[in-house]
Amino acid sequence: MLLRLFVTALDTDQAARGNVSTPAASAGAGAGDEGPDPVAAAILTRLPDGSIWDVLETAIRTADGDWTWQATDDEIAVSGRVTIRSIDTLGPLIEAFAVAAIARPSLAAGPVPRQFAIDRGPSLITAAGQVLASHSEWLRRHDCPPATATRNARSLQERLAQSAKDAGDERDREIRTSPVRADVTGKVSQLARAVFRQRDITGVLFARAGKTVLGGDGLFPLTMAINTGRSHFTADEDPEWAIDSLGRQLGAGLAALSLQLLALTAARDAQARPARPADAAAAIREAIAEASGGHLAGPGGGAGSSRTVVLIPDLDYTDRNALQIERSTQNGSLTAATKRAMGQFGIEEEGLAAQVTGTIEGTLVIETSLRDRNVVAVDLARFGELRRNAPDGTRPAGPEFALHQTPDSLRPTGDGAPAPVFGSPPNLLQVQISLSMTVGIKVDDPSAVRVIRLGQ
Repeated sequence: MLLRLFVTALDTDQAARGNVSTPAASAGAGAGDEGPDPVAAAILTRLPDGSIWDVLETAIRTADGDWTWQATDDEIAVSGRVTIRSIDTLGPLIEAFAVAAIARPSLAAGPVPRQFAIDRGPSLITAAGQVLASHSEWLRRHDCPPATATRNARSLQERLAQSAKDAGDERDREIRTSPVRADVTGKVSQLARAVFRQRDITGVLFARAGKTVLGGDGLFPLTMAINTGRSHFTADEDPEWAIDSLGRQLGAGLAALSLQLLALTAARDAQARPARPADAAAAIREAIAEASGGHLAGPGGGAGSSRTVVLIPDLDYTDRNALQIERSTQNGSLTAATKRAMGQFGIEEEGLAAQVTGTIEGTLVIETSLRDRNVVAVDLARFGELRRNAPDGTRPAGPEFALHQTPDSLRPTGDGAPAPVFGSPPNLLQVQISLSMTVGIKVDDPSAVRVIRLGQ
């Protein structure tokens, strides 16, 4: 509360003096303006030595959303409405802290709180330099002439910089040496597996086409890996937001890679036919008919035996419109055409339905995250089979979660597996988490695929 009163005192003092900030500009201000501001001086007197850190921390914690901007009657009358404006509540507090600490260095005596030095150190260092210019006259009137103010500001900046460095080093050492919590790892793993099951549209498409095989040749690991902060797995309190975010990224990422694998494998041996934007809609409809054995499913979904899908890359608005895709939803609900197309694959799960882009002449359209501009029409009933590892011989193995970290001399030997090479290895403040499964796609009939390459 005292620091916020000090902010008000500074603003009131500068407003009364016409924002005078230099001795030269204040030469005509009048003899009565040369002394210190009694309100600001009284506030500084009430602050004990070394107390400014706690005062500032409390003020910052309570200030967010606490100060409101009152629109004037003129503003409301002219605009006809009240505009909500963002108010900077942090900047004035940081500035007031710097003014007080420079004018009376004993207020900032004692150690700087660790997290405070890390979070606020840079902004406080900057403020200490800025107030030398913006509040030089105020400092002079409060017995802090320019030479003293400059010396005090530099001393404060040096302390803050060293405190921030020491606090950062201590925090990093704790992150590197703290053990990884098995319970947090378990939560991320559980969520990642669940999200993958919800979004594994590739597995569902092959399964509903009767083309999923357990085991077999040509299997290889498909892995989604993320380098993330080690502190997410060592903090005393559960980082719920991190658990949710990381689990969803892993699960959805592996499902996306599986869909990419289908699109790339299908297009690998097919001859891509180029199509200009104006011809794209007709070209893809012809491709669907050819891949489906000479017929389209049709708006009514008449081709009951067809298991054809269209896989489109990540396209911009113009290119997607050129394909004339019927949107999957209208007024927040699935369209009848989309429901019929999904019904051919028995897709009812919400997580799978959310991945459906729409339909083309009753054929399901699904967007991948590829950027290769290849539109792939593939009849999964003839194309081939999806193979997934099945250790017990009865059902596909679920994806496997792993956490790896770079060996660190500060940690006990054997704490965590060495980091595999999935992209860039994690640094000492990171871990690499991954979700992987052993898969393969065996192509039986390349004629079940048609590829249209969109022109620019």
